[in-house]
Amino acid sequence: MRQAKLNVGLLNELKSLKTSEQVEDFLEQHDLEWKHLGGRDTNENSVHMVKDPANALNERVTNAIDACLERAVHENKVDSASSPREAVTEVFGLSKAGYNDMSPHWVKDTADSNINVAIEENSKPNRPVIEISDQGIGQQPQDFEDTFLSLDRNTKLTKPYLIGKYGQGGSSTFAFCEYAIIISRHCDGGDVGWSIVRYNERTSGDEEYSLGVYEYCVLPNGDIPSIPESEVDDLSGSIVRLIEYDATNFKNSLSAGAGNLYTVLHRTMFGSIFPFMLEDRRVERFKGYNDKPKRRTVVGSRYRLDKPSKYVDKSRDFRRVDLGEYGALRIKYWVLNDRSAVEQFADPTEPIVFTLDGQRHHTETKRYFKDGTGFNFLKDRIIVEVNCEDLSHSGKRAFTSDRESMADSDQGRVIRRKVIEALAEDDQLDALNENYKHKAIRETSSEQEERAKDLLADLLQNPKEGDEEEAPAEGGDEEEEEPVYEGGDGEEDEGPEELHDYPTYVKIINKQTPIPAKQGRTVRVKIEVDADWKFEELERGEITLDLSDVDGLTYNRETTLEDGRKYIYAKVDENAEIGESGVITAVVEWEDGRFEDERDLEIVEPPKTTSTGGAGELQSPEITQVTENNNSLGWDETDVVEFHPDEGDTGRVYVSMFNENIEPVLEDIPTEDTARQRKSEYTGYMAYYEVMRETEAQEVDADIDETYVKQEQNRVAKVLMRQIVDGMTPEVM
Repeated sequence: MRQAKLNVGLLNELKSLKTSEQVEDFLEQHDLEWKHLGGRDTNENSVHMVKDPANALNERVTNAIDACLERAVHENKVDSASSPREAVTEVFGLSKAGYNDMSPHWVKDTADSNINVAIEENSKPNRPVIEISDQGIGQQPQDFEDTFLSLDRNTKLTKPYLIGKYGQGGSSTFAFCEYAIIISRHCDGGDVGWSIVRYNERTSGDEEYSLGVYEYCVLPNGDIPSIPESEVDDLSGSIVRLIEYDATNFKNSLSAGAGNLYTVLHRTMFGSIFPFMLEDRRVERFKGYNDKPKRRTVVGSRYRLDKPSKYVDKSRDFRRVDLGEYGALRIKYWVLNDRSAVEQFADPTEPIVFTLDGQRHHTETKRYFKDGTGFNFLKDRIIVEVNCEDLSHSGKRAFTSDRESMADSDQGRVIRRKVIEALAEDDQLDALNENYKHKAIRETSSEQEERAKDLLADLLQNPKEGDEEEAPAEGGDEEEEEPVYEGGDGEEDEGPEELHDYPTYVKIINKQTPIPAKQGRTVRVKIEVDADWKFEELERGEITLDLSDVDGLTYNRETTLEDGRKYIYAKVDENAEIGESGVITAVVEWEDGRFEDERDLEIVEPPKTTSTGGAGELQSPEITQVTENNNSLGWDETDVVEFHPDEGDTGRVYVSMFNENIEPVLEDIPTEDTARQRKSEYTGYMAYYEVMRETEAQEVDADIDETYVKQEQNRVAKVLMRQIVDGMTPEVM
């Protein structure tokens, strides 16, 4: 039998390969053949079972944990009848209370000595090498085809101490990398086995195939390549190197935020029962690493949320929620005082996390939470873990093998219903919802004031509807008639004839092509979509505007969807290059559909201005929102607005946010985001009303009846806020 004489130099070469070109060069230098993964000619669908590269990577980490537990059983350190949590407790000393009962040294040392996940740089920033190494049981070369290189052959079903029995398996990572290098040696010793997995499109041969196939390399005699035990003395366990892995959504450094592997792994291993080390070796790209790999311990989001945290306002643990024949659930929630921090622990759009043996197996959306509980003001700041370890065997059948969804079965429906009932009936959540609703109505922020100021500036500089419909520039010559957008027929202001629950199209209906965006100004993009206002307000879907193709444009604000119309405003940088052009794209999407519409946009010169503000323009004052707790003017609930033209360089407008006419209207606002948006709009329009009133009063130099002015201000405030809350366009006032 022919054997390749491989040595430790070759092992080091395998461990150093970083690009697909390097792997291909390596393969050309060795006499190797190829076998179909899993022994199947059609295996693509099995490999592609998992849709998310992060979830697939989680399967590799699961395999590494299981390898460590398997070694413990093999060495008689744990009872083979144990559950995964019991096994970790017996072998590694994890407290039943979890990591909170363990020292930081235990957590770090356990991770460091057992499992390491590393990221390595190559020529493609979005496609790094990801290497998973463990000190687990390892495999003999002759067992590779029944373990690493098998498909749908679950050898863990009779091993209750393993986590991976409910998953799809590490083979799902093959779908997201160009090559996978697998190296392993059994903990009892023996030769080191290795192989390389690739995808063969099968388009270059004589036969035609409709599907490609995943393959692994073997020696010409069909054996797995190996390195004699005598030539390697420093390898134990397994190494899997994923070459050019799709890391588009987690390519950033290991800092806080959603776009890095540290956060991704904490999400997928939400209630992890086994810590592991994450190492980023991309020292040249991230100078903050000071030429040393950055290493962080991954313990799961539950542990991080349970630690003393500046983010967590309140939490509560339901130790047992009975499901009858399906077993029981344990539910814990955390309400965060900072909404933006949610993404550090869970997907903000799907913050209800169902875990099994610590791993995320299913998520539910914030809409599921909002619709089921009515706690609208908590949906963007709550994280819930539904621990499913105490489900019965029948109950666990609710979960699918891809760890991405729950089956639409009786078990799944009972679980979902019981979870939402427990949360909806919780008195602490009810009180917190009222508290955050009150804050949303009463509190102000610099962001609200900035948005209001932008709106005020836009109204003062562009009194007509839309930047693209301004009066002719200074000089008196009328502009040539602009072409009407194709498909509008000059009647786009009438809106869609019929509105639906879900749209059948989206289009940008600005009249001018390309849409002119004035340097340093705000451009309004008019979007038409034949869906009713509930499409966004009830979170069926969303309408967005992609500005990424045009340098110098940034999102500014947007209106609600009303009568099939939505306006999205973009700020044009004052240093944007005149003549710069590109495509903007309106996108409407929901769970089952998506439409797009593109329009050309060009950066143009702003109207010429004089030192006093230009032709017909007023300089935009600063804006301050006044609350009961921030009330230097000594106002009461009957005061509305004041313009102080001599304050600062441009004046300042003070707008009351606790006026007796607007608070009752705000009580009907359904969500925190809506409250903030409506208050910004109200502040901007109220400031515009007052600036124009004061300007006109100064021009006529008339005696002012202060009592009448205050009455009129209150009337305008009440009508204006009601119009904004009802989704009407305040310009019609």
